[in-house]
Amino acid sequence: MPNVEQPTILFLERWNSSDGPKEFSIHDYRTTIADLTDNFLTDLDEVAHSLSSNGDASGSLRSLTMCEEFLREHPDIFFETSQLSQNGETQVEETTSNAFCYWFLRHLLRILSRPDCSAVHPVIIKLVLHILNPTKMNNKFVFRQRALEIIKTLLELIAASDRLLECDSEVSISCFDFNIEMAQHSLKQAAQQSQNVSVCESKMKKVDILLSDSTHCETLQ
Repeated sequence: MPNVEQPTILFLERWNSSDGPKEFSIHDYRTTIADLTDNFLTDLDEVAHSLSSNGDASGSLRSLTMCEEFLREHPDIFFETSQLSQNGETQVEETTSNAFCYWFLRHLLRILSRPDCSAVHPVIIKLVLHILNPTKMNNKFVFRQRALEIIKTLLELIAASDRLLECDSEVSISCFDFNIEMAQHSLKQAAQQSQNVSVCESKMKKVDILLSDSTHCETLQ
């Protein structure tokens, strides 16, 4: 059963009750996304079962739709532009934002790889575009990095498809690799720690993108 944290429930209640501009920090959005992802977008068998049983009312579809609405309101959730420090290096925030982005994208790609989750594939494709577009406008270097990861993913899928035609074992793809500690750090706001952040940090884990059938490769492509 989903175990959504109380602060996430309160955030969603405040979000749904507000008709005007949403006054939430980027870290409020990230913590909520981390909690929804853990509860509704990680267990792929449960995602498929929920979609089959509940359709538009499934927790998976509703969570993805909420994430899309968050991005419309706050396009920089997955990339917060930082200023250069005195020694010319980017601030930690830019690194942690990228790690959080890659963590979330790996979850989305896992769902895209499953034909039995096809009901949410259009929403996920729109989400990926929402994630890429702000960097295209604001930081071409980061946009190029992420675009290259997508190209790398396609090349890995071609190789994985060939391997799966030759053997029955699962194949893992390594795209969008990241540092999990950096992804967890992205939930913190100016070194401020809270119980909800600690709980959501503990829920954030690296997930493998495993393919067991060449048709899964075709679905992901």
